[in-house]
Amino acid sequence: MSSFTLRVVTGVVLLALFTGTFWVSPLALAGAAALILAYVAYCELPLLLPVGTVGYWLVLGGYLIFPLVSFTKLLMSDCCRWQVLFLVGAAVIFDTFSYLMGKAVGRTKIAPTISPGKTWEGFAGGCAALGAYVWLALRLNALQPDFFSYLLLVVGLAGAAFAGDLFESWLKRRARIKDTGTLLPGHGGVLDRIDSLLAIFAVWQLGLRHFLP
Repeated sequence: MSSFTLRVVTGVVLLALFTGTFWVSPLALAGAAALILAYVAYCELPLLLPVGTVGYWLVLGGYLIFPLVSFTKLLMSDCCRWQVLFLVGAAVIFDTFSYLMGKAVGRTKIAPTISPGKTWEGFAGGCAALGAYVWLALRLNALQPDFFSYLLLVVGLAGAAFAGDLFESWLKRRARIKDTGTLLPGHGGVLDRIDSLLAIFAVWQLGLRHFLP
């Protein structure tokens, strides 16, 4: 099986598990998220930053715990629970189309010394797909934001996803490692898979949610 096929299969399985657990038991999903956080904090983050240093605690609090709090608050709220699916979908769409467009037509590198695989062409493809996804999600929920709010939603989600991914790439570059683990075939470690999602939930909690009608 090729690395691309393995990546796709793993992604589909993870998405199916997440969606199924979301509908069956949000509380179980929140518990699973806490276990994932513990695993990353004890098994993957120490590969990037020495345990006990200021950098370790800052990343643990701001990059892991704060997004988890945002995730759990939305998940446990009956009126906001659907936003969890919306945000996860946004991360999946942006990451997938950025990767595919970057592989297909990517030429102009964004940060070659940090993450050589990221290109402006891939970023543009991810933004375009995310824009279509946000528009469709809003229409399906009978929401009609003004153009400014819609633009801020797309730019905010895309910017957060990209920044989260780039930040983790920078940490790996400093630590001189390729992946934070091998737990997820085709993706690497858990943090390699959820880096952009963590940033999206953090930015959402910090205020981006106010632009949702």
